[in-house]
Amino acid sequence: MKTLLKTVGTVLFGLAVFGFTANASAGNLVEGYWKNIDDKDKKPKAVIHIFKKGKKFYGQIIKLFRKKPQELCPKCDKCKGFRKNRPTCGMVMLWDLKKEGENTYGHGKILDPKNGKEYGAKIWIDAKNKNKLNVRGYLFIFFRTQYWYRVSKPTKGTCKQVCGGKKAPAKKKG
Repeated sequence: MKTLLKTVGTVLFGLAVFGFTANASAGNLVEGYWKNIDDKDKKPKAVIHIFKKGKKFYGQIIKLFRKKPQELCPKCDKCKGFRKNRPTCGMVMLWDLKKEGENTYGHGKILDPKNGKEYGAKIWIDAKNKNKLNVRGYLFIFFRTQYWYRVSKPTKGTCKQVCGGKKAPAKKKG
């Protein structure tokens, strides 16, 4: 009888631990690497690493898809404040997202490096595809939603490799 109780206790403990870890990992499905696609030309633009720091979530550009070498380390010349003229590659462009519900995070900010503007942000895992992230930037009642797709961690062409973790080179005159 003691052996049976011990076995049942061990099984219940194992199930409890497994259930806790499964719920913990399922609760942060947004963490990882995501490829964003341009709304107009439908081509990949960047890989963003979404990570948790404290109780908030952030997204950092870790790879840019560019054809011309001089475009690999662009500066955010239209940004304001401390981001002005900083390299876009390696920049945190999604910040302060807080958990709102299951796989939904909001009340954060997102930066559009093309125009340097910041918008309110909300992200959530697509209900039909866990490898698709809905990313919404909004200003008052106006919004735009992009779809990002889960990818493996890039090993080639990352910002650190291409830009060397230094400031982006200045544009050539002429």
